[in-house]
Amino acid sequence: MLVYRIASPQYAGDLSGNGAKLYGGRWNAKGTAVVYLTSSRALAVMELLVHLRPEDLQRPYAIMTFDVPDDKVLKLAIKDLPADWQHEERKSSLHRITSDFVAKGTHLLMEVPSVLIEEESNYILNPLHPDAAKVKLVAQRSFNFDQRLKD
Repeated sequence: MLVYRIASPQYAGDLSGNGAKLYGGRWNAKGTAVVYLTSSRALAVMELLVHLRPEDLQRPYAIMTFDVPDDKVLKLAIKDLPADWQHEERKSSLHRITSDFVAKGTHLLMEVPSVLIEEESNYILNPLHPDAAKVKLVAQRSFNFDQRLKD
């Protein structure tokens, strides 16, 4: 299964989850290492764009395509999530879901709906799972945001 990620070039191939571990995110609390991936390049752009300041749009990025085993995916549908899961105040309940996912270590990936487009999927990679070594970077290229976005 192909999944996508956009990051600064120096972190392009980094699947350690250290960035998410240091800063936390919607699905993970600080201290929990995970890697955020998306089901499409366009969704990767949107998921990053909502976190950037206008001046960040001028920085260089890399867009990566990874091939991941798809036989160990925990799929979460909206019906499996707490009410109002997409609201910022509900992050702690999502953090618990992800902490359990990582601690159990049964699945390599957790498929979750995107807050931006709930019919699209994001993937949370558990870098501690034994199959994390099977994740392969199959393509990488430089990526620059269209400068019209900064206006």
